[in-house]
Amino acid sequence: RKDIIDYSYVFFNVVLLHFIFKLTFYNFFAFCGIMILMFMEASHNLTILSNDYKRYRESLKNDSRLIAYLKKYFASYPHIMTIFYIIDYLTDRFIDFTIYYQDLIPRNVKKIKLPPELKVEYLEPDYPPIDHQVEQMIINFTENLQTHFQPEDLKYFFHNIQSFSFKKMKQKDDPTKTTVVNAYYLIDKNELFTLEDSNINTIYHELFHLASTYNDEKNGVIYSGFKQTSNNFKYYIGQGLNEGYTTYLANKYAAESNYNSYLFEMAIAALLEKIIGQTKMQSLYLQGNLKGLILELSKYDKISHIMQFLQFLDFYNTYSDTAMLYPHLEDNLYNASFYCLDFLARNYCQKLKMAVSRMNFANQQSYEKYLLQKIGIFQRTTDILDIKLLNKYLKKYLGYKLVLTEDHYLELEPTINIKGVSHGR
Repeated sequence: RKDIIDYSYVFFNVVLLHFIFKLTFYNFFAFCGIMILMFMEASHNLTILSNDYKRYRESLKNDSRLIAYLKKYFASYPHIMTIFYIIDYLTDRFIDFTIYYQDLIPRNVKKIKLPPELKVEYLEPDYPPIDHQVEQMIINFTENLQTHFQPEDLKYFFHNIQSFSFKKMKQKDDPTKTTVVNAYYLIDKNELFTLEDSNINTIYHELFHLASTYNDEKNGVIYSGFKQTSNNFKYYIGQGLNEGYTTYLANKYAAESNYNSYLFEMAIAALLEKIIGQTKMQSLYLQGNLKGLILELSKYDKISHIMQFLQFLDFYNTYSDTAMLYPHLEDNLYNASFYCLDFLARNYCQKLKMAVSRMNFANQQSYEKYLLQKIGIFQRTTDILDIKLLNKYLKKYLGYKLVLTEDHYLELEPTINIKGVSHGR
């Protein structure tokens, strides 16, 4: 029928224009890459996608001029409107995905490098003109570093403290353009900022950034704790882990620090320290040695899995504060956080398996007591680690599982028939 053909012509032109309008600012390569990722996501989350589409239909407002126009001309053909809804829905999802899936593409990883050897003369710090309160906080921080860390781990601190600049500024001049930052360290310029009339105890977090940063201008790489970035900040990796461990150290070694951001990243960093070891991990952090951290973890896992762990934590760090803005972001943040916890549980159990294989135990009881002690320390590090996840790898690598008694104590229970242990397994 002619009217169907005419209406169909109008419909598909309107839909095409609608789609093009929404994608005006997205180039062809982004379109191809993100569409592939979107449908990969959809294939793994068909139920989520279906439920989200139902919510989308229910929340769609009738006052949309375009939809009102289409409803008027296609009232007799509901299936055509359904096609439009689906196209409009997928277009919205595509636009949402371009915003954050680009950070799951490993474009930000070129090559993890070792920082250059830095020769530092340990001079008494000559601070730039700063107010008395901040100067005293830096003096206290310096004394804390010298008390708790080895001199060879403080080379970046003494290098940066000789030449850093300090500025106290008003909120409107804040380079971060945010209302939640009371202090900030620019790693590319070695500049420390604090805001007037604010709680500046968060300065200890920024001082740990200062103590662990080296700007290799010659090669265009900035090493900052466990983060490596190009000096134009286009390529980077390790942001999430670096912020988490910086917060962990600031809260641990500076009693006045009350930094309460990056809570998930801090929990992940604390668990990772149980795998690497406190002294080793602190040294790697202060020397900006991300490559050394990766090599240490490669004793227990593949390099590709370690890189995925770092990227998923970066993803979480970038988008955890904006989950409410994008429909699918919450699900992907959950997946990213689960991967990080799964990675840590797997590698801790693998490390424990390797450790007990080199040890001798008098009997089964002493063996199980040792396992329970080590597993308990790891499990109590944070309350975000699910016992079920830990049991998954305890069973796989050690043949045990954790059980909670009626008195709320953790006990080990074998999942296989164990006849006895005279040496490590």
